Amino acid sequence: MRGLFVIVIFWLLFSTACDPCENCGEPLLFEPTVALVFINLDTLDKLNGELGFFNDSLSKNKDKEGVAQDELDSLEARFIVVNDSIENGNNSYQDEKEELEDLISIYLDSLVYYNTLLVQIDSVIDFLNTQRSNVNKGLLRVDTLFINNQFLTFEDSSETYDAPLLMNEESFTQFEVVIRGFRGEIAFDYDLEEFVDATREIKLRAFNIQPVSSFGFDSIGEPQCVTDQCRDHETTVNLYFR
Repeated sequence: MRGLFVIVIFWLLFSTACDPCENCGEPLLFEPTVALVFINLDTLDKLNGELGFFNDSLSKNKDKEGVAQDELDSLEARFIVVNDSIENGNNSYQDEKEELEDLISIYLDSLVYYNTLLVQIDSVIDFLNTQRSNVNKGLLRVDTLFINNQFLTFEDSSETYDAPLLMNEESFTQFEVVIRGFRGEIAFDYDLEEFVDATREIKLRAFNIQPVSSFGFDSIGEPQCVTDQCRDHETTVNLYFR
């Protein structure tokens, strides 16, 4: 009889336990974020200017190298003719042969110089292109990100920064950003929904994420979303500043 009583109690406890998907209290927060990419336009302009200068220098020095090579080819062709004449007994070309030897030596040195110079310029251009690529990707260090009376600080550079979205009734989050001497603000509007994950936990997520206002930034890019719903953890926004 006692065993039956235990079974009944166990059955009552089991049957009255709440389903994780039905009225189990407040939804769990999903810690939704939007990915922010900060692009420094001043740095980008400077790099583009330097790349323009070195690309122009590369082109001009390649032209000079080509002229030097043509002159060398002409001198070497003439040297063959002169040397053949001397070997055939015509010593009147001896002075010209010596002049040609000197000129050929000079142009060979010029080609070595241009080759070295072009390699160095190519190396600088590769470096600047890498730097520009990093800037376009947003690789930099954000000093602080201020949200909801809290400061988020960062020690390392990154291409993207996952900024947390507040799960408030207004479905609105405003950030203040400090990057060296730059200070700007960006605000996002979004919708909230309850989401049941694979573990049958109810979570609160954000979608339709859109920047609605900004201060200090040069421009704000359109959200880049994995789907047309622009959900948290699937949305990236480029922020351009000077």
